[in-house]
Amino acid sequence: MKKLQGLPNKRFDSSIVGKITKYKKPLFGRKDYVLVAESKESIGAGYPATLTSSLESKKGIVIQKVSPVDLEGLNEGDVVSIEPNGTVRVLWETGSVHNCFMLTDACNCKCIMCPQPPKKDNDGLHAQNLRVLLLAEPEDVKSICFTGGEPALFPDRLVGLMGVAKNKFPKTHFDVLTNGILFSDFDLAKKIAMAAPTNTTFCVSLHADVADIHEEMNGAKYSFTKVVKGIHNLSKLRQAIEIRPVVTKLNFSRLKSMSNYIYRNFPFTVHVAFMGMEIEGYAKDNYDQVWIDPTEYAAEVGLAAWEVHRRGMNVSIYNIPLCLLPQESWRFARKSISGWKNDYLDVCTNCSVKEQCCGIFTTSETMQSSHINPIDSIKNIN
Repeated sequence: MKKLQGLPNKRFDSSIVGKITKYKKPLFGRKDYVLVAESKESIGAGYPATLTSSLESKKGIVIQKVSPVDLEGLNEGDVVSIEPNGTVRVLWETGSVHNCFMLTDACNCKCIMCPQPPKKDNDGLHAQNLRVLLLAEPEDVKSICFTGGEPALFPDRLVGLMGVAKNKFPKTHFDVLTNGILFSDFDLAKKIAMAAPTNTTFCVSLHADVADIHEEMNGAKYSFTKVVKGIHNLSKLRQAIEIRPVVTKLNFSRLKSMSNYIYRNFPFTVHVAFMGMEIEGYAKDNYDQVWIDPTEYAAEVGLAAWEVHRRGMNVSIYNIPLCLLPQESWRFARKSISGWKNDYLDVCTNCSVKEQCCGIFTTSETMQSSHINPIDSIKNIN
């Protein structure tokens, strides 16, 4: 998530969650708002906190010396959390087509390419998520994602958030990102499926068509059979399922056989997404083991995508710039990287298909393919 840093003018003990405003609110309508202030006159009582770039004030809690560029990037209606050390995190971004709720940092896998390694669970996240849902503006929200860690580790939290979200956002699509293991328990799968909004997709990480490669990648012994069972349980419960293989050095040579495996075993799948890596966290730690330049597997991922497509299934390629893929595979490439960590290299400035390209992860900017180059003339992506 997008993060800003400032200096608090005084000590406070717990995080503050509020909705951004750049306009002075009536005195008795300020309790839910975090004010972005440009003058001392605009700082007033009643706000739980104020953000500013240069002002100094003793009125209330003020986070000072925040970058003016960062403040400019905040939108009216964004929901932020403010930590006692002055860190400001954007938990809900107004105008974004895709907002996420982190249910837990804990996970029952240790994927060797995970960009966000698991941590001990923070039980305060649930109350924070409910607060964000209360404050978030419901207009034009196309998609909401429930993620982790592994969100199914705490099914009551997931069920509770789903109940609130589906009432507030009845037209929104929901994604649940999961490794699928816990859904092998039919009763747990049923509990979550019964609570899920009608327009929910369970996005399951399955990285190979054989157990040894999948389990080497996700770091969980005997998990392959459980994931397969979990997918079938969700199907029995009439849930929409997306399968997400992350492409690494360990599994790229099996992508075509993976597409055949998905079709034979999960023909009910609503979407298959072949995922390029974000080189952060464990993926960075295990770089030599997992990294392969996308140009080295471009043919394989293209063939796999076409194999799925020819069988009438929806398929996408995520997180791989267009210049690294053969043109015949561009029709499957998506602008898939979350806005807060999406960027382009300087060399991309004059690329003719930049607007259609996913770009790169800012977290991985120093670890990119050397083959990223601008495309000189516009070509037909469809």
